[in-house]
Amino acid sequence: MGFLDSVSTGAVPHPRRTVIYGADGLGKTTWAAKVFDNPILLPAEDGHLDVDVPAGRQLKTAQEVCEAAYEVSQSDSYDTVILDTLDWAEHLIGKWISESKIDTDYGKGALVIEQRMKLILEQLDRCRDSGKNVIAVAHAKKETYTHPNGKSWDTFGLDLSRRTQTLVAEWCDELLFCERDYTTKEVEQNFGRKQNVGVDRKQVLLHTEAKPYFNAKHRSPRLAPVYDLYDPQSYRGDLENE
Repeated sequence: MGFLDSVSTGAVPHPRRTVIYGADGLGKTTWAAKVFDNPILLPAEDGHLDVDVPAGRQLKTAQEVCEAAYEVSQSDSYDTVILDTLDWAEHLIGKWISESKIDTDYGKGALVIEQRMKLILEQLDRCRDSGKNVIAVAHAKKETYTHPNGKSWDTFGLDLSRRTQTLVAEWCDELLFCERDYTTKEVEQNFGRKQNVGVDRKQVLLHTEAKPYFNAKHRSPRLAPVYDLYDPQSYRGDLENE
């Protein structure tokens, strides 16, 4: 069959490559364990131990992460693969570079980290190609963004090295940022002074679209800009109504 014989129109349903990131302790891994069916978790750290999700032994090297992802890609036992977390997987890469005494001068180290992270993403792509949804959990870090007009401000991004951060953001279908929903209220102090104090609304927001203070994206026309992290089925319902 020629290329033109394969042409089709319309959105094509396919397994998702999702990256969810934010501060620690928000419930990112719990969300990842609930949003899609029949998950298995590949632990590059031990933050999943209080989450009810099938998981193997903790992976101690980047090579073990690759091998575990490949093994899952060849299995029909699971429908969703969760890597927890991307930044700890990068830490394992950095550990391997240090132990191998690889020359990291003049940006060579960043290039090697990017290349090794590509190997991990390639194995996760194998999982996706076998029909599995892929979710990568990551932490957030605050950094300074400088606009081409010269103005700068603080923003949140993936807690990864610069090259890897760009690689992962381009790779995924959805880049989701989560944060606690805070507001402020004015409180009267002594001598008639007033002060703004933070108020926790007891909700964690899951953002699908970027704002000046964080990066996010999605490729689905039906996703809303924000969801409740504790209601993963609302997110999934919109995603599957394409």
